Formats: sequence, structure tokens, C-alpha cells
Amino acid sequence: MGWWQEARSNIRGAIKWAFTSSTKSKKTVKAKAESEEYEVVRTRNKKGQYVGDDESTPDVNEAYTRRKKKKK
Repeated sequence: MGWWQEARSNIRGAIKWAFTSSTKSKKTVKAKAESEEYEVVRTRNKKGQYVGDDESTPDVNEAYTRRKKKKK
């Protein structure tokens, strides 16, 4: 392989790396920001008692909900 083909391959690799690494970092930042905005808390009914998980819905956990964090 000549020096020109090697240089082209290095440049293409650098360009591919630059575009793939920027999309991963945006997703990571978004996920981190989303986790910082919300917190998982136990669900309560109107009387203030904890709500249990409904066994008839195995894919949903009704005992816990997400809510926005209070700003300090």
C-alpha cells in the first residue's frame, strides 16, 4: 500500500470516528440530564397510603412513579 492510500484510510477512519463519537456523547448527556430531572418515588393514593403493585400487569409497576425533582 502506498503512502497516499494509507493517508486516505487514516483520514476516513478519523472522519468516521468523529461522527460516531459525537452522537454517542449527545445520547449520554441527554440520558444523564433526564435522570437528573426526575426521581422515582412510591405511589400514594388520595389518603396518603402506599399503593401496591398490581400483579395482573407484569410489565408495569404501579407501586413506583417518576416525578420531577423539586428545585432548591
